[in-house]
Amino acid sequence: QIRGNHSMSAIKQKFDELAKAGRKAYLPYVCMGDPDEEFTVSLLKTLQESGADGFEAGIPFSDTLADGQTIQAASDRALKNGMNVSNALKLVARARREGVSVPMIAMTYYNIIFHYGDEKFCADFKAAGGDGIIVPDVPLEECGPLLEACRKNSLDLIFLVAPTTITRVDEPGEVR
Repeated sequence: QIRGNHSMSAIKQKFDELAKAGRKAYLPYVCMGDPDEEFTVSLLKTLQESGADGFEAGIPFSDTLADGQTIQAASDRALKNGMNVSNALKLVARARREGVSVPMIAMTYYNIIFHYGDEKFCADFKAAGGDGIIVPDVPLEECGPLLEACRKNSLDLIFLVAPTTITRVDEPGEVR
């Protein structure tokens, strides 16, 4: 359970809306910039029109060891075409300007965020129109600085945990 005193997020609102309708969320992963920016924006708009409830906006990384071949290939194509963190954030902002209104969740490795700066990344992603972040390689016990930056910028930090995880984060850096 993660406690916070911020208003209801767009992600929570979407999940509450879906629960009331008896529906599950459809949140496709889209590698930002694959194969290029025009296609990415068009794909986001088309998926939203086709019923996507939100997106995992994948920020390409050069060392995608935890990902399968499909995401590795997508990241490679995007990186070869000049996609980087700054351009991915600009692409999120562009998608918002062009009508993408469902929740946008950045999915990336912590190395990217750490190098960019936790606070700066969260502030810039929020300014671009982001709603939350999934960082699968940040252990709960080490999430304090990122969690604090997310809270400060009204972003949801979404953890990937095993069903056997019985840990609870009450405050940044305090895990039980």
